[in-house]
Amino acid sequence: MINLGLRRASSGNREGAAEAFERAATSANPRYNVRGALHLWIVRSELNDRRAADEAYLLAADLCAEDDGSDEEKSVAEKSLKLGTHIAAYQREFVRPARLLLRRSMDSGDSESVPLAAMGLAGLEWQDLEESHGVADASASGAAINRALQRVIDTGHPDYVPVAAEWLAFSSEQSGNIDTARIALRAAMDSHKDSSSLKHACAAALDVGKVCKRKGHAADAITALRFVVENSQKGMAVIAAEQLGEVLAAQGDSEGAREAYQLVLDRTTFPYVVDRVRSALDRL
Repeated sequence: MINLGLRRASSGNREGAAEAFERAATSANPRYNVRGALHLWIVRSELNDRRAADEAYLLAADLCAEDDGSDEEKSVAEKSLKLGTHIAAYQREFVRPARLLLRRSMDSGDSESVPLAAMGLAGLEWQDLEESHGVADASASGAAINRALQRVIDTGHPDYVPVAAEWLAFSSEQSGNIDTARIALRAAMDSHKDSSSLKHACAAALDVGKVCKRKGHAADAITALRFVVENSQKGMAVIAAEQLGEVLAAQGDSEGAREAYQLVLDRTTFPYVVDRVRSALDRL
């Protein structure tokens, strides 16, 4: 069915091609589903039907998420990011047209299309860097990833900003860029509205706390790490509390450091963590 769509497209019959690609995308054969949906996205884009193109892109993202095998329900932002990485990793024939179409959607100004496309572009660029070790395609760079993620944040879209903030924070932690880290932290702290977005916000703040601590920006590190401690009940809170204790101790705040370290002891029983924290307490 995909070959039929390609033949129709090459002969100029884009509507016929779209019909064939849609049948491939919705068939019972998972081998062709995602490819069919991606071809459908391209054809609908060529027909300048943005809504239909977005629907095809979302179909591809849904199919890609189903193939992931995870039982965890993903947000549309996570699905778009995942589709971008999938294209770069497994559907290389689509990398260049996808990059072009995603950038075009970002330029459309549409309130739904812009963050959807920007998340996909960030995922594509990220995976493309990993696939090519940063040298095969000069258009893929860390700066391009950050620009795409910041574009999502600039939209203020509540369904996308928390995920974008998490990935921008991760990027800043990898690069050591404090300015980017601060942007990610502000977005994370301002955007959480439910348990799902709070999870992304805490992940972002933890990465920001780590990079700020490493770079000697104590005030930013304390703000970020305290946010995690106060808003996460899981393992992130333990990690953040220990990091916070180290920052506060280095700043001469022994009382604050003790409180942070005690929180670690209250929330974990891992022997190596407990021993490490108790040693840190003895040094105060």
